[in-house]
Amino acid sequence: MRLPIAVQGALMPDAHAGYGLPIGGVLAVKDAVIPYAVGVDIGCRMTLSVFAEKPAFIQRYAQCHERIHINLAKALGLKAIATIGNHHNFAWKELSVNGNEIVIHRKGATPAHSGEAGIIPGSMANPGYLVCGKGNKESLDSASHGAGRAMSREKAKENFTQSALKKMLSAAGVSLIGGSVEEVPLAYKNIERVMDFQKELVDIHGQFMPKIVRMNKE
Repeated sequence: MRLPIAVQGALMPDAHAGYGLPIGGVLAVKDAVIPYAVGVDIGCRMTLSVFAEKPAFIQRYAQCHERIHINLAKALGLKAIATIGNHHNFAWKELSVNGNEIVIHRKGATPAHSGEAGIIPGSMANPGYLVCGKGNKESLDSASHGAGRAMSREKAKENFTQSALKKMLSAAGVSLIGGSVEEVPLAYKNIERVMDFQKELVDIHGQFMPKIVRMNKE
């Protein structure tokens, strides 16, 4: 907040150390866009597609999961009845409470304007949440983008094996395509606790559990 262009800042409940801004950090500035403030993984996002089918139908087509969302829907012969996004590591032009134009950088945080639908995932083996933003101005209309890491990627590699990850996911009934021990569920914070800390930022409208996870492989 020492930058002369800084207007306001906030930290989300899942915040942890990161390069530039902390992950879970939100920074509003005037007349500037700071790429480093949205992180190295610029433009990261997650999307939830909702289909009017039972889980068993989707499970039959696990091999098609590499076709994300639109392509997956075509492969299944289904049409999504809703698509909800979680955009983080972006910078947006918005208006401050005083009506002035500002640029809000959300690094590991997602928009949560009043009435705005969103998703907040936990981990590969923990629930995610369908939420609606409350438009909290102290958080710059933002909420956490997930559970947040409790363990760095390097620490996760040091403490877990691919075999342990597979056993953990198998016990949770989750099929993994690709992936690595960097994303082992125990490397993340408790999502229920994170959600409890942001009751003033979002309302919870639903909960979903991962069944098929597609991730890049090392």
